[in-house]
Amino acid sequence: MIAAWGTGVTFLANAASFLAVISALAAIRTQPAQAVVPGVGLLMDVRDGVRFVRRTPVVLWVLIVLGVLALFPMNFGEVSPTLRDVI
Repeated sequence: MIAAWGTGVTFLANAASFLAVISALAAIRTQPAQAVVPGVGLLMDVRDGVRFVRRTPVVLWVLIVLGVLALFPMNFGEVSPTLRDVI
């Protein structure tokens, strides 16, 4: 594109792509946030999350695999197709 039209046109095309994304984000309708239930603390939420992970084998497996991959210097891009076949 740079060779065909030059850097100016390329920058304008890039700016137009950003404007499209910004206008799409501006068009998203948001809902007001719901109030947090009093009495429910962070530790209870963490406990509920750990229970969910223990009861859901697929989530547990994904977290274990990602933990192992984070500990060893492996490239996730090379391993992710294998994970797709396993999960």
